[in-house]
Amino acid sequence: MNSVWLVNLDQIPYADALALQHRIKNARKRGALNDTLLFLPWVATRATRTFSRRANFCAMPGSKFFASSAAAM
Repeated sequence: MNSVWLVNLDQIPYADALALQHRIKNARKRGALNDTLLFLPWVATRATRTFSRRANFCAMPGSKFFASSAAAM
């Protein structure tokens, strides 16, 4: 029977969560880690079209913007 590791984390910065997902993916490919399910608090995000510009957004001071592709991991 296969097992899965359930990981319940507090809210962490987006970039850290993304890096963690990549490390888990790589460990899974090497067979060094069980299946893993991450639970992270939802952080409000805004999806945009490919050619959107940062200048088109109204955001609270101190807001951070992250560029991302729609490619699957």
